Amino acid sequence: MMKTKFFFLLIASLVIFATGCVEDEVYVGPPSISNISITPQAPGTTDEVTVTAKVTDLKGVTDVKLMYKVGNAAFVEVNMTSGANYLYSGKIPPQAPNTIVQYYVTASNVSGLTGTLPAGAPGLTNAYTVDAPSIVINEAFSRGSDPEFDWIELYNNSDVAVNISGYKIYDD
Repeated sequence: MMKTKFFFLLIASLVIFATGCVEDEVYVGPPSISNISITPQAPGTTDEVTVTAKVTDLKGVTDVKLMYKVGNAAFVEVNMTSGANYLYSGKIPPQAPNTIVQYYVTASNVSGLTGTLPAGAPGLTNAYTVDAPSIVINEAFSRGSDPEFDWIELYNNSDVAVNISGYKIYDD
């Protein structure tokens, strides 16, 4: 009788052990895409634009593509190249002046899941205008309540001449 109890206890223990082992599941979801940027920031008509994005996935990235379009044309697909630190890059050829270029990045992983940046693409995209001026506030100086004048430095970050005669800056 003791052998029978021991046998059933052994069988029950094996069943519990076998069904109790759970395989750790690595995150199941699309690749993470971040830090999208373009170079140059203010492209001209002769500039090839490099789009860079960071793409990571715990199971492995299988495919990263840059999608871009000009006007109402269909999106053009460009395979992005893997670089250091999970950075991928792709190139958009030079475009005519005043052309609006829309773009986004899409990535797939070994699970067959796909992510995009910006989220909501292709309905929502990033964009730039060729030969558009890029005016930035480069420096600012304020003395607070001191009667001396405050000042800012505007910088044209592009090769395009810009008339800023109608611009106004207010200070309360």
